[in-house]
Amino acid sequence: RIMNSMNKCVEKMHRRLQDSLRLGKFSPKVFKIVDSYINAVNKKIEVLQLQHNTGTNKQSHNHLNNLTDKAVYANNYFNFGEIKVVGFDLDYTLLSYSTELQKLIYTHARDSLIETYGFPRELLSCEFDSTFAVRGLSVDTKSGTLCKLSHLQKVGLNFSFKGKKPLSPSEIENVYGDSRHIPHGDLIQMRPLYDMYSIVEACLIADAMDVFASLKSSTPDLDPAAITDDVQGAVRDVHVSGVMHSAIMRDLDRFVLPSPHLQETLLHLKQTGRKLFLCTNSDYKYSNCTLSYALRGGGSSWRDLFDVIICSAHKPDFYSLKRPFRKWNMYNDTPSAATVGRLEPGAVYVQGSAHALKRATGWLGREVLYLGDNLLTDLKEARRLHGWHTGCILSELEREIEVQRSGAFDGLHFLRSCTRQLVMDLQLQLHSEGRGRLNAMPTAFGAEERELLRSIEQDLQEINLELSALFNKQFGSVFRSHGHLSLFAFAVRQYADIYMSDVTHLLQYNPEHRFYPTNSIHMAHDVTSPPTTDLL
Repeated sequence: RIMNSMNKCVEKMHRRLQDSLRLGKFSPKVFKIVDSYINAVNKKIEVLQLQHNTGTNKQSHNHLNNLTDKAVYANNYFNFGEIKVVGFDLDYTLLSYSTELQKLIYTHARDSLIETYGFPRELLSCEFDSTFAVRGLSVDTKSGTLCKLSHLQKVGLNFSFKGKKPLSPSEIENVYGDSRHIPHGDLIQMRPLYDMYSIVEACLIADAMDVFASLKSSTPDLDPAAITDDVQGAVRDVHVSGVMHSAIMRDLDRFVLPSPHLQETLLHLKQTGRKLFLCTNSDYKYSNCTLSYALRGGGSSWRDLFDVIICSAHKPDFYSLKRPFRKWNMYNDTPSAATVGRLEPGAVYVQGSAHALKRATGWLGREVLYLGDNLLTDLKEARRLHGWHTGCILSELEREIEVQRSGAFDGLHFLRSCTRQLVMDLQLQLHSEGRGRLNAMPTAFGAEERELLRSIEQDLQEINLELSALFNKQFGSVFRSHGHLSLFAFAVRQYADIYMSDVTHLLQYNPEHRFYPTNSIHMAHDVTSPPTTDLL
């Protein structure tokens, strides 16, 4: 199917190019550039077809061959050998969950919207769709639109939905203007959906918008901001009420995914002389139940793996407040009345703050690496206020890399690269032919030249859509938006020194490993390093 799609895409693009060339009076050199491009693309398709027929899939790009879903990736230079303390969040960090958990949260939140928030009973017919949304979207509380923003704060031209109906480019421009840019002051109305539970929120917001739209004649209009607030409130209620935790503890096999190397990873970190701490917003009862299950078979209590255990931490307030710790009584499930200043191994503490943690342990910010899945709750303030090193756990990374290693992605990626190069080569050639010399004041392109370049840029847009659909048919890649970093990916670069799909990937690295970013942000004029393979 993908090969057929690629062939159709290329055939249509070739026809459009040839039509544009016939309309204008272009030189033989221009035709030669286009012919070289078409030949290169056709050869690539032949190679991909051969690989498809023989069952091989060797990408031509070295960086694609080097991609692995088991690696740790760096945004900044990071010396693991300088880290003396490693901290962990619990949910979606030490613990991974099946999609059954998202389905559970959706169902309880949906029912709560009907019973507690007064939403129409027609919402009962809606079910959780795990394939609809991705992490990192934004919901526009003014219009109710679900969309993906680029790091340039532009709304994606093909990644916006009202309910579960995709908006056309013209509809998007009617809402956000022809530039689709969201001014900094208006970003407050674009509520970020950045954690794994946000996928549930996105799906439920879309379903609720559709239900209200279908009942518009018999139901008073509701402000999209109110719908968003109520949905997020209902999802939050599932957490706060204990419904979610109780369900998980009753059926751990159903919800908690096995992590056979988790205990080995924690032991390895301790054996390298590092201190470990747990800092989670979950209460002790839930943490104890799930970690006893995830780390069973070790012959000792999971608490022995950590030097400091903090539950009910109330992040992100944990980073900004100067609240003292209280010791948790594990026998009667109550906190101590008195605050404590000294933290003992094996004991459990609640509340507290990063300030109190530093006073009690003497740990310096530059010596701490904290790992979590939520950029805003776990990582942002830890880095900004305390100078901790941070690592983001992105379970979606496995799927993203799987797609990037596929033959379909390899072909479309090659096609996009060639097409971009074609635009640059054609512009230089047209300038050199006296239609505007490089050494003189350049003249504007003529109508034929503009049409030729416009047709190629239209091809690029279609290629980008094909690439995006490989990741998610509605919203594309978590990390890209029309060839740019998504706003979520930009936040990952901003708030995380390293990122990976699973904490156990640290097990593969020497305890003094230096992590270097492979794709540093360069200015356009900067000299970049040659590929490692060229040096070798």
